[in-house]
Amino acid sequence: MTAPESEPAAPVRLAVRLWRSPSAATAASVGARAFALFAPVPFLTAQFSDSVVALWFVFMTFQSLVAALNGTLPVVFMHMVSYARAGSASLGGFGDAHADAARGEPNWPLLGRVCQMILIVFAGLAGVWLVLAASVGAAVIWTPVARTGLGGEAWIAWAVFAAGGGLRIAQQGYVAYLLGFGEIVPVRRLEALSWFVGGLGATLVLWLAPGFLAAVVLLQLPLAANLVIFYQTGRLSAAQFSGAEIRTFSVIS
Repeated sequence: MTAPESEPAAPVRLAVRLWRSPSAATAASVGARAFALFAPVPFLTAQFSDSVVALWFVFMTFQSLVAALNGTLPVVFMHMVSYARAGSASLGGFGDAHADAARGEPNWPLLGRVCQMILIVFAGLAGVWLVLAASVGAAVIWTPVARTGLGGEAWIAWAVFAAGGGLRIAQQGYVAYLLGFGEIVPVRRLEALSWFVGGLGATLVLWLAPGFLAAVVLLQLPLAANLVIFYQTGRLSAAQFSGAEIRTFSVIS
């Protein structure tokens, strides 16, 4: 007589539940973002002048502008993708009116048109951000940069930050698409991981080999890498779109 399978211990069950929880993943993403922005500050304060610390906060203030440019568009497109995924023939009206049991599959032509809009809109927003960063942003940071004495290093750091902001805006289209397919947990989990790794990398470099530019680069790299990961898992294509091209986030979940 075989012994009954024992259930995992309560801490293990709790850990698994949190690992699979959309709320926990979203909270982790928000917490990791805060960690990335503020964890390097004590090390900046210890190694650099107050003007350099102030410049860091100016950069982080522009981070909010990156989010503001996206606005509610990721949520709007997420709903559009979910409607087309449910087989709906339209994108308006109430959510519960879009499931089409008769079709039994997503409305691929409509989903393709939504994806075209996603690519165009977020590419345009990324372009707007880059123009703002090169004009208004450069004007705003001119005086703070002059006070730091970092010279060209500070301007290169701004260029890296601006490019990273453009990539973060562009990847919001992929985020909206994947969330529309119900991939909430892995998307938020990847965001949390990238922000945490970026913040940890920036903190470590400021501790071990202080460099303002190196800190900005290490903060941006994991966030920029998300675009590649989203592309490989989402397979969002404006030229051709079919059910066979849809992938989920199972590779990291």
